[in-house]
Amino acid sequence: MYEMSRIKYVVLHHTGINTHLLSENKHFGSLKNEIRSRYGYTFPLAYHYVVGFNGTIFTGQKEGLVSPHCGLDKGEGEITNWNALGISCMGNFDNEEMKQIQFKALIALLRNIQKKYPTPLAANLSLTRCFVKHKSIVRTNCPGKYFPYLGVLQELNTSKNSLKVGDNNKKEGFQDKRVSKNWFDDPVKFCLDNGIMTGDEDGFRPYDPVSRVELASVLFRLLRGDKK
Repeated sequence: MYEMSRIKYVVLHHTGINTHLLSENKHFGSLKNEIRSRYGYTFPLAYHYVVGFNGTIFTGQKEGLVSPHCGLDKGEGEITNWNALGISCMGNFDNEEMKQIQFKALIALLRNIQKKYPTPLAANLSLTRCFVKHKSIVRTNCPGKYFPYLGVLQELNTSKNSLKVGDNNKKEGFQDKRVSKNWFDDPVKFCLDNGIMTGDEDGFRPYDPVSRVELASVLFRLLRGDKK
């Protein structure tokens, strides 16, 4: 067993197995068989957690111990098996969509991880830098084009903001309230409706930093008066 250097990231995966083919338990068993055939008994599973399509959370490798989910070893990139937890969702999201019960279980698990590792996961300004899709660090389709990545970020951001507002309200003697709307919803909608900014396959990506080139492109479209 190898101890992780520090938990700084979470990499999101899918198992690549269609949900109608196996029950949750048999699906999980196939993952254990696969890792055993590749690595023997070195790793109990390729992931730290697996989220079943009926909402069951299966535990794989223990948190704090390395699992071979990234495809990158120590020194091979910023995000590696040594500093990232691996969470996989049962299903093949290249050709099917995630059920709501599975999505809710995934969000509950990720929120728990946010609380457990508040620095840098919960405190980082850019969630897209901490919670990443597998395909953003290596050449793969994982976790699939229908994986609800944008929805995951929105839910995690809501939980971050609700915690901050709750802390402030408690200090000021007010009742704790949950944030129901992102502060940036209206300006984002304005930019999208007027063609000033656009998204990509991952949506608008509201937490990503903007490069100088992207800023120049936005100013060019704005001053030119582009309209959809």
